Amino acid sequence: MKEFVKKLVKMRTAMVNRNVSKKNQMKVCQAIRKFKTYFEFYPNPKAESLKKYCQKHIDDLLLLMPGKGHPAHDKYFQELNQYIKL
Repeated sequence: MKEFVKKLVKMRTAMVNRNVSKKNQMKVCQAIRKFKTYFEFYPNPKAESLKKYCQKHIDDLLLLMPGKGHPAHDKYFQELNQYIKL
């Protein structure tokens, strides 16, 4: 789960830096900062605590997901569902 969330943060950060992200940049940056701060305070979180944090901040996590036109959208969405059981 940790690697998955970090992968989403890294991907969306790169998209913002290249100015190709089509989502609300202010909200995306806030979501990125939220998860980066979490990992700074908890570099090795337990799976259950990370799961609860992601469930609490699901809107931010979904904001970091690739859009429906992206080829990996379905794969990432299934992986997210598997981790947090929406």
